[in-house]
Amino acid sequence: MKIFLLDDVEIKIYKSSLAKKIILSIRPSRGVRVTIPRYTAYFEAEKFAVQKKEWIHETLKKLSEKIDHSPYLPISGFVTNHHELVLIPHPKPNKSVKISEGKILVKFDSSLNADSKEIRSLIQRGINKALKKEADEYLPERLKQLSINTQLPFNEVAVKNMKSRWGSCTGRNNINLTIHLMRLPEHLIDYVLMHELVHTIVKNHSRKYWQTLEFYCTNAKVFDKELKKYRIMSL
Repeated sequence: MKIFLLDDVEIKIYKSSLAKKIILSIRPSRGVRVTIPRYTAYFEAEKFAVQKKEWIHETLKKLSEKIDHSPYLPISGFVTNHHELVLIPHPKPNKSVKISEGKILVKFDSSLNADSKEIRSLIQRGINKALKKEADEYLPERLKQLSINTQLPFNEVAVKNMKSRWGSCTGRNNINLTIHLMRLPEHLIDYVLMHELVHTIVKNHSRKYWQTLEFYCTNAKVFDKELKKYRIMSL
């Protein structure tokens, strides 16, 4: 990760093997973030952010205005790794959520308050659908790859909308992963996957467990501390 200042705004740049293009996102919990393909130079991300400077300031202003009433309510332009939220007010009393061509399309009755429980529910459903799609496409394959690399075999993997845990490993070495892992930086996703893979051989969080995890995942304690800064949020 690299950080640079655009005027007085801190911009965080992440490289990701998931990214196919440069993605700019602004979230209440993370601030301004630019995600770039792994082999893209950092200066390209900085150049992209400068080109989007006006949008960044405008979006931060809108977000600031919403925070007093709705700290976690995304606005149009909110993105996951591969999907952008688009809110579509409609004059008729109908509603829908659709994932299409990298968009989370949320249509709602324009007479409703933007901060209403009904719209929150629609947005949450749309974001969760996008996260589930991304998680299904990435997490099982990445877990399999790490399992092969470390020779820590697991039985089955399930990707679910778990709201209280990033992951878990059963006594039969079935691993459960939450779709909300897709909100984390890539190195923390790998940390959670390794955390659960090590549970296939040590079923508790004893000293032996942490020593084993450190063997397979250097700086595990550092990553664990960083992970605690994140939480699974509902709207």
